[in-house]
Amino acid sequence: METYETIPREGNMARKISIFALSALVALASITSAMAKTTLNYSHYGPDRGTDAEILHQFAQEIDTGTAGEVQVRITFGGALLSTQETARGVGSRVADMGTFIAAFNPTEFLNYLVVDLPVTPSNPWVGVRTAMDLVESDALVKGEFDRMNLKLLANFATGPIILMCRERIDTLAAMQGEKFRIQPPHSRQFEQFGVVSVSVSTPEVYQSLDRGYITCAQGYITSMVPYRQYEVAKYVLEIEQGQALGYGTVINKQVFESLTSEHQAVVVDAGKKLAERFAEKAVASLKNDRAALTAEHGVQFLKLSEEDQKTLDAAAEVPLDLFREAANPQVLNHVINLAEKYQAELAADGYPWDRVAR
Repeated sequence: METYETIPREGNMARKISIFALSALVALASITSAMAKTTLNYSHYGPDRGTDAEILHQFAQEIDTGTAGEVQVRITFGGALLSTQETARGVGSRVADMGTFIAAFNPTEFLNYLVVDLPVTPSNPWVGVRTAMDLVESDALVKGEFDRMNLKLLANFATGPIILMCRERIDTLAAMQGEKFRIQPPHSRQFEQFGVVSVSVSTPEVYQSLDRGYITCAQGYITSMVPYRQYEVAKYVLEIEQGQALGYGTVINKQVFESLTSEHQAVVVDAGKKLAERFAEKAVASLKNDRAALTAEHGVQFLKLSEEDQKTLDAAAEVPLDLFREAANPQVLNHVINLAEKYQAELAADGYPWDRVAR
């Protein structure tokens, strides 16, 4: 019987070479396969629960499926990768490849884009999302701001109507005098006219700030109260009827995006559009469902200003509008108003896109 010892040296050497060559090919194939896959690190400030988390997971899955696993998105929740304030710059400098940014933390860089946060924007989430995304796509000044930050907008989000979440009952303008509110520009410019002291608090810190009494009220949104459990520390909601916040969404590092193949770019862009529409759809549903739950299950009281106070607050909106006209391009304000009217009319005529498909 032929054994290792009885095999001629030449044959033994040939076998060694063959085994070595095969091992090298397997290793090369593994390296090539690994190199072919791209993992995009996504930074999100919110928790891994609620509407935001659900649709972000769907977004990641659509990119994975659409690229046959060649591009994958790894989401880090809770601001563990980048804080809310750092996300725009962090993605632009590739600390993360993608992320959920809030433009209000970079007011100089997003000077014209922040027109979408002014009190002239509609409170309907779908109208807001379409208005903001169209603005970035069609307005050279606004798009240029993203380019200079080395960012590409994939999806714009919408908060739904802005509210004030309060630890105490506040339902008059007079009651706001001297109180500390977590409220961001441009709305802070309105409320400061009534003696409000505006303070900067990031979204994840709102709960603790209300709980400890550091602030009396916080600018917020019905859709965020359940996932952030803010109803535990804010039992009063003042509906101020001042539009919604639209200056936030999903961005990707521009160079990272351009490094993808054209096919993969198309998948990412399509997933972004679906993300934006899905976000709007969920927000529309949440406005109804979450409000009911907050009232019935968590004892939250919804309040309104008197008619006189509401008119006074509406008139105070001219201050941030005038400040925008002075600092930015007034034509951008006209542009966003026209776009909002366009999508408001489309909604009135045709309903929501997801309902059109159902019909």
